[in-house]
Amino acid sequence: NLFTRAVWILKEAFKLEPENSLIHYHLGMAYDAPGNKESASATLKKAIKFGLKGEYRNVAKSLLN
Repeated sequence: NLFTRAVWILKEAFKLEPENSLIHYHLGMAYDAPGNKESASATLKKAIKFGLKGEYRNVAKSLLN
């Protein structure tokens, strides 16, 4: 249930900063953890689109491949 709560909190953060790449990254990771691959993929793609950098970008790309 921890990931469900994380998703809820991150969605609230997303409402405040919809183009924040780190929020998208962490939301994507929270979707991925319990196996929600479709939502994780869409969210991680947005994180990259909004300029995700460094190791976060590398992790996101590896999950998308």
